[in-house]
Amino acid sequence: MAYPSGADTLFVSNTQIEKKYILPKAFDGRFIQDNIFAYRKNNNLILLNLSKGTEMGITNVSNYEGTSNGNYLITEETISSESKRLCIRNLQGKLLQAIDEVGQYVWNDAKTKILFTTTGSIPSVTIISLVAKPQIKLVYQNTNTIYSALTWQENGEDVVFYRTSVKNDKQSEVVYFNSKENKCYNLNETSSGFPKDFRIDTNSNIALKLSTDGSKVFFGIQSTLEKPDKENFEGVEIWNANDKMIYPERKLRASVGNPQLLAVWWPKTGKVKTITSEEESWVMLTGNQQYAITANPIQYEPEYKLFADRDFYLTELATGNKIKLLEKQSGQQEMIRVQPNGKYIVYFREGNWWSYDTNLNKHRNITKQLQSDWDNRKTDPGAEQNVWGLAGFTSDYKSVLLYDYYDVWLIDLQGKKSYRLTKGKETKTRFRIKVSPTSYTNYSGLPDALINLKDTQILTALNLYDGSNGFHKLRPNKSIISLVTEQGAAGRLFMSKNEQAFVYETQKFDVPPRLMFKEKDKVNHKIIYKSNPHHDKYFWGKSEMIHFKAPSGNQLNGALFYPENYKPGQKYPMIVWIYDTVSRELNQYVNPTLNNPIGLNITNLTANGYFVLLPDIEFQKGSPGKSALNCVTVAVNKVIEMGYTELGKIGLKGQSFGAYETNYIISQTNLFSAAVSGAGVSDVARHYFTINSNDNLIDAWRYENQQYRMGKSFFDDPQGYLDNSPLMQATGINTPLLTWAGLEDDNVRPEQALTLYIALRRVNKKHIMLRYPNDGHIFVNANNQIDLTNRIQQWFDHFLKKEPAANWIHKGTE
Repeated sequence: MAYPSGADTLFVSNTQIEKKYILPKAFDGRFIQDNIFAYRKNNNLILLNLSKGTEMGITNVSNYEGTSNGNYLITEETISSESKRLCIRNLQGKLLQAIDEVGQYVWNDAKTKILFTTTGSIPSVTIISLVAKPQIKLVYQNTNTIYSALTWQENGEDVVFYRTSVKNDKQSEVVYFNSKENKCYNLNETSSGFPKDFRIDTNSNIALKLSTDGSKVFFGIQSTLEKPDKENFEGVEIWNANDKMIYPERKLRASVGNPQLLAVWWPKTGKVKTITSEEESWVMLTGNQQYAITANPIQYEPEYKLFADRDFYLTELATGNKIKLLEKQSGQQEMIRVQPNGKYIVYFREGNWWSYDTNLNKHRNITKQLQSDWDNRKTDPGAEQNVWGLAGFTSDYKSVLLYDYYDVWLIDLQGKKSYRLTKGKETKTRFRIKVSPTSYTNYSGLPDALINLKDTQILTALNLYDGSNGFHKLRPNKSIISLVTEQGAAGRLFMSKNEQAFVYETQKFDVPPRLMFKEKDKVNHKIIYKSNPHHDKYFWGKSEMIHFKAPSGNQLNGALFYPENYKPGQKYPMIVWIYDTVSRELNQYVNPTLNNPIGLNITNLTANGYFVLLPDIEFQKGSPGKSALNCVTVAVNKVIEMGYTELGKIGLKGQSFGAYETNYIISQTNLFSAAVSGAGVSDVARHYFTINSNDNLIDAWRYENQQYRMGKSFFDDPQGYLDNSPLMQATGINTPLLTWAGLEDDNVRPEQALTLYIALRRVNKKHIMLRYPNDGHIFVNANNQIDLTNRIQQWFDHFLKKEPAANWIHKGTE
């Protein structure tokens, strides 16, 4: 359990008998053996023997890990601020061997070996093997040396690291250790074949990496020459309209000096090649690291997309042969992927998934025969194009696992066969594979998993009609059996190693989170722990999913939360909170608190006698404000028809994009008797022409290709932009409006709230603006959170429940 104070309480519960250990202020707990639970408390490691109920403490432990074979416990123990000790212990905590003056260390993938440095008079790099009896092997040692970026070969035995001299020259070199040869290979700037006028750059922006076959080392280099055409950023600022990057971004990049490039070294031959350039800085490697895919991220700028299009090039590293792989392809990472064994590259283009065979130099459209949608163009046409996803590649290297809106598909990489593994479309259920995250990196690209369909796979399932979710098992014969079906929210499922039992978390709005346990051959799901035991002492609301029709005729959902102690037939006040697809909050348990980053707490509101409605919005391209207005109006009228609320008792609230929607909606309708908007846009034209200091991009991209869904430039449809701008409709705002902004907001600048304030002041509307120091787009300052939550509650209580106005409201609105 985690508490607002930051302290944790760990619970260890026996699944068979009523025995439980409660461990206050404990953290970093894990089982290192079936009957031994380890955890840290203060600066100590505690080993709890679950069979005997005894504890053993080890002092000054800052980290620990058990070997995968279950033979040893390794503890990192602090000796001083300058030194630490690695201790090899048995699982009962007995010290077997200690290694002093340890600097850095890193485990291999198999968790059987440790690569570490020592910081003594002769700094060294050493491997300790823990497969059987501990064995130590010295890899490298040198005086006046600092080691960094210790890296294991993926699933292998070789290692690579940087060695930097602490003498005046500060020269660095790459050291590769071949375990079979028991030999080190060194590369430095004086080595034959090293790129002229470059130096090894040990900065971690480009990861040091060893190829899976151990034949190549990838590392960072940087030019030692000053650019002859280096831009001067002192004095007068020169902003060129034809620049690929606007002035602030150019200045920022220039401040870090020459860019770091990726290079590759073949230790056995000594050959070195540069892979990237200052222009072609985007890079990912194929799965076997035989090829590099590179691109110029700003090639087609200015494009007004978050991920600009670019040409992708494929280079065979051994020969240097380079071809154009794709032209004007989306720069989204999700849309270009590599098979882990390296033969295939998979990419999304023109509404379909394609494969490229690196052996045959052949492109294939592998989904063209399937009547399915692989991206969001139909469901959200004005927004940024996003694919539903790629889960991974099959372990036989023949197929890829893709997602459409509902289902998981098994697609042959040659495009000859396809199979829909799930049947979610028929029941409006979205299935996804629960994929374990991969630990390795692939530079600019995404790493992809290998999925063995001969093993049982866990599927998540979200019912898009009623909001319930659960888990299923996809068996090797492609049949699916249910594990957890909840009329609520199920999550965080963990299967035992023998797959005979599993635990998971479940909750509903009116049921606190519980840990559940299920054994394979038993029917019942057992409650291991129920949080918030005080919950049952209080009245609580409930939640249900309602349904309504968008103007298009499509059915939409809305999450409706009831006030505590609800009495049928009574008309209650209601708060409507909006953004885009928000109904999936239906089953989330919400602790009542005044510390709310955006001033919203559903339980606070239901406890104070409010209904709360979270309606989904379907957007039409070119009409973000009008789309929100139409969908929200229909949803609210649906609740009025249900007899739960009435005109004069309904409020509207939104933050960020939801605040923009709120500002617009109340300019078009008097349906709401009070509204609150925070950190939101009011002047669409001004926002379109604003430079966002978070990313040094002009915010136009948000309108042309993203959340604001205009789908074209301001100059192609100026009237459309003005029609969807709350500022231009300010005279139509008759709803008392409370706005708030963080003065350090770099996402939606506080000037947006100020602009609307000036407009509403000019046309004599009821309006108060709150401006908070020391906070940005989302509040992290506890005092600001409390103040905002209280003021929002007071605002709605006055205008919807007719309670006496707080002094600040009375003064600002009378």
